[in-house]
Amino acid sequence: MMLQLFRTLTLPYLARRWERTLLIIASIALGVATLVSTRMLSNCLASVIYETTTPLAGADLYITNGEIGVVPELAEELKKADIAGIERIVPFVIDRVDLPGMNDRTGILIGIDLKGIESGQGNEQLKFKLTPIPPSLFKIRTPAVISRGLYEERQKMGIAPSDPFVIRIASSKIELMPVAILDVDPDSPAAPFARNLIAMELNQAMATLRGSAPLSVIALMGGTASILSPQGDRLTRIDIFLKSKSELQKVQEEIQKVLGDRAQVRTPEVQKRSTEEVVGGIQTSFTVCSLGALIVGLFLVYNALSVSVAERRHDIGILRSLGSSRMQLAGLFAREAALLGFVGAVLGIPLGIFIAETALNLFHEELSSLFLSGTIQVAWIDASIWILALVAGMLTSLLAALIPTWQAASDQPAEVVRRSPNHISPIWRTLHWGMVIFLVTVGVAMVLFRHSLPSRWGNFAGMMVVLVGLFLALPLLVRILAQIIQPFLRLVLGIEARLALDNLTLSPGRTGIVVGALAAGVSLMFQTAGVGRSNEEPVKKWINQVIQADAYIFWGNLASSNSSATPMESTIGTQLKEAVPEIDYVVGIHFYRPEFNNTIVYCLAIDASHYQVGIQARIPGPQGLELFKKLADGNYCIISENFSVKHGVNPGDTIQLPGPRGPVSLKVLGTGLDYTWNKGTIFIDRQKFKELFDEDYVDIYHIFFKKDVDKAAAFAKLEKEAGKLDLLTKDRAFLRSYLYEVIEKLYTIAYVQQIIIGTVAALGVITALLISVLQRRRELGLLRAVGASRFQILKTVLAEAFFMGVLGALFGYALGFPMEWFLLRVIVFEESGFYFPMLIPWAKLIFITVVSLGVATLAGLLPAIQAMRMRITDAIAYE
Repeated sequence: MMLQLFRTLTLPYLARRWERTLLIIASIALGVATLVSTRMLSNCLASVIYETTTPLAGADLYITNGEIGVVPELAEELKKADIAGIERIVPFVIDRVDLPGMNDRTGILIGIDLKGIESGQGNEQLKFKLTPIPPSLFKIRTPAVISRGLYEERQKMGIAPSDPFVIRIASSKIELMPVAILDVDPDSPAAPFARNLIAMELNQAMATLRGSAPLSVIALMGGTASILSPQGDRLTRIDIFLKSKSELQKVQEEIQKVLGDRAQVRTPEVQKRSTEEVVGGIQTSFTVCSLGALIVGLFLVYNALSVSVAERRHDIGILRSLGSSRMQLAGLFAREAALLGFVGAVLGIPLGIFIAETALNLFHEELSSLFLSGTIQVAWIDASIWILALVAGMLTSLLAALIPTWQAASDQPAEVVRRSPNHISPIWRTLHWGMVIFLVTVGVAMVLFRHSLPSRWGNFAGMMVVLVGLFLALPLLVRILAQIIQPFLRLVLGIEARLALDNLTLSPGRTGIVVGALAAGVSLMFQTAGVGRSNEEPVKKWINQVIQADAYIFWGNLASSNSSATPMESTIGTQLKEAVPEIDYVVGIHFYRPEFNNTIVYCLAIDASHYQVGIQARIPGPQGLELFKKLADGNYCIISENFSVKHGVNPGDTIQLPGPRGPVSLKVLGTGLDYTWNKGTIFIDRQKFKELFDEDYVDIYHIFFKKDVDKAAAFAKLEKEAGKLDLLTKDRAFLRSYLYEVIEKLYTIAYVQQIIIGTVAALGVITALLISVLQRRRELGLLRAVGASRFQILKTVLAEAFFMGVLGALFGYALGFPMEWFLLRVIVFEESGFYFPMLIPWAKLIFITVVSLGVATLAGLLPAIQAMRMRITDAIAYE
């Protein structure tokens, strides 16, 4: 029976009110799109970061020493120790290289033990197969195995299978000879890198990556690859596979005894923890944004469904009179809500994919430079995201339909059939107040006791719960505020505006929801603009202080030069200074990302004394810069202020960083302002870094010209010399503008999400005013009957929309100020240790006000026109 009623009553009604149906579906679709896009971005970032920090994962235990690598002697010591329970020990190296002969695309060089692997035989760990490439001539070159993707791309470029190819590591170009094709199984840990993979024998790869690769001989005999090469000096990681996982803890302890303090043995869970620490804040922020969009959508879908219920109260009364129960009616409307939620979710999924891909494209270059694969793309959504999107859409719609449906089903049939106006039960008012008090209390308690809750959820979830409670309170606050300002506005407003204000006072439940949605959009836009200004101005001021060199030399692109992905040889600085006499100082900087306190921090190895002199010759310099000249005197370092706050380290303390053969101790000379990394930055003299960490690369050169030279001519000469080495040269203005652009991009995603929320809020204004017109048809008809013109009716409805916009803006600012303070002083400070001043974005404040009032007024145009077109006789006969 209910299915028949659904087909005969619900579906025709939805078709007849198609514009309202589209509003409901659009509200749900936008909320689901935000959820899907943020979920996809979160998963994408977590995946690529984990692939970078733990490539080729799949072992039971990992022996790691962070980015600095593991010395290969440890693998031999473990084999000699013959620890019971270990099935096999798999050392390997993996790093990113460039392929100059293939449009400078990225390649992933992996070193594994290829000895004894016959052609076509799969490797147990990496699950790959090798197919030999017949050599055209016997050549003495460094041998390599290339993936099927690289092989096919070479074919498209007209390159013969056995022709050599060149890889670039640091400033060195090494010619390799392809000897086999590597096919990787889809479920292999190497699958994410399969398109760009280059495999070599382990020792040969170590020597190649360390810049000492000699010529080697490979002989393909009977399908077996036999490689002769010397020993290298650094492994990426050593993987341990166990016979039984039940012995994991015991084996881990035995391995650590052999390793001592030279490396750490970790379980996959612990290995993943540092990654989660880096992306956890981003993931939580994404989740909060998506939940915010869904919450706003929930309120507005509730408003839209209230229209549907209000229009069919007479039908509901007839059904009740004919014997339908309250539960049957509730089920009927629940099916309608579920259908709308399902359609909205289905439409929201592709929109979410589009938003995610658009957002990722904004940062594609920066992200690609940071991660190992060099290829960052949004993966196609899996079943879990489909299910989450459908459940979120349908659940939002069902929750939104719950109250209006139950209120309609609770009306007495006789009153409904007579079309008597419905009244809100005191029980609902009590429940409303109780829910507001409960949510605000719970949210405040979560914030106060946040340190006893799971990481980040005390702050983020507590803030969201408080906001939901405050949004629920807005209908009550709207009525109070309207009653306060009504006597004053009556003295200056016309009859149309006074009627609109009276309607706000008489229907606070309906208008409060829309005001709440507008307030949500305004508050989110305000706090984002405020946090943006509070962040941007100090960071840009810092950039202007530290970016003082006349020119910057790097390889690849600017994004990769701020990581250790595209290093250069340290001798380049000397070459450039000899070739360009106008150069005063050459400052090399190398980036190292070690783990400290279970998270990834940044270590900058810098030519400290030259940097200090070069900067202070131009400006007094940032605080703490005078300490740089002392860094070369011993095992010293300078830490950023946020490193000190985050990790509780002060001047005079000693910290330890992972070194190639054990921890390296550094004494903290002092602190300085630095915004390089949200987990903290450590500065060390580059020559001291070379001595302690056995690494002598440079990622970016800062070039200071002499004071009295023609800097334009000097820059042109430097650019020409750097071009001979395939290096890029940029000036100070370019670098600053690039960094400014990156900062602005960071807030683009947030602004896009707010535009979505603002759009949903505008849809809410339309639905709220449609309810107003529906509920006031008799009132509006009587106004027309006593002489009100159609234009006056139009002005009345538009005035109501305008007042909603005013109240939404006021409440939005009232919520936006504490939100900005909470984000800056609590969340940002606890997440990063950065203490930013709280700045008010006055210019954007005016823009937000104009937009919110304009959106609210324009959104009221459609229902205003509908009210204006009503026939007097139909309106008066409605009740």
